[in-house]
Amino acid sequence: MTIRMRQTRQGQWLLPVRVTPHASRDEILKPNIEDEALHIKVRAIPDKGEANTAVTRLLAEVLGLGKKHVSVHHGQTARQKQLAIIFDGSGKELIACLAAGIPADPACFACQD
Repeated sequence: MTIRMRQTRQGQWLLPVRVTPHASRDEILKPNIEDEALHIKVRAIPDKGEANTAVTRLLAEVLGLGKKHVSVHHGQTARQKQLAIIFDGSGKELIACLAAGIPADPACFACQD
């Protein structure tokens, strides 16, 4: 399995993530080839969107994007979410940014351009 991203008609990239709130620290775990979602741990509690905000800010920081460029597209109250990422480059460029920022093997990700 790989973490599969797809692009919407509006040009946003959808990234599946699994969130663990109330963790000891904020971190994005290095994915492996069996993962179907990127695992993100945040210190924030899952109350009033605090964990969602922490997740989007952390991913935006890793990608070098503004915090408004990453949002929760689906799964606001669930651990399994889809994040929408506004990214001007191709899917392969987004994968390269993710792999460099985590760091991870780019083979763990796949995209549909």
